[in-house]
Amino acid sequence: MTHTNAPTSQAPTPGVQRMGPDLDASESTILIVDDNAQNVELLQAYLEALHCQTLTAYDGLEAVRLVEASEPKPDL
Repeated sequence: MTHTNAPTSQAPTPGVQRMGPDLDASESTILIVDDNAQNVELLQAYLEALHCQTLTAYDGLEAVRLVEASEPKPDL
């Protein structure tokens, strides 16, 4: 039996922007939460290259505290 992985076509989700070279994320603040420091650093470097502002937390409690203390709140 042969399986093929044919590309599927999905309609864009309303209200969702795809990341791409034309995306201006300079006004976005992203909260990165992971208990693995390497994952946090990798995501932070990627998002800062897109000119996003980033906040980082290494567990859920720290993330909640950051969200409560941040003004304005993170976008994601």
